[in-house]
Order: sequence, then structure tokens, then C-alpha cells
Amino acid sequence: EMDQNFALEDYEVEAGYVLSCQCYPISDKVVLDYDEM
Repeated sequence: EMDQNFALEDYEVEAGYVLSCQCYPISDKVVLDYDEM
């Protein structure tokens, strides 16, 4: 979940993009892979 979003457009959020600096996990397992982008 993102606390705030002032940078992404609605279509980007709908496509699954998130701001990692504004996110927090909602499950026990979290993987961040910036190289996969």
C-alpha cells in the first residue's frame, strides 16, 4: 500500500506501479528487485 502518491498518474497505479519510498508491506513476504525493471 502507498501512503501518498504525488508523482504517479492513475493509469500507472492501475498498471501496478508504486513508489517504494511511500509503500509498506501488507504481507509477511516482500521482495524488492530493482534490476528486474
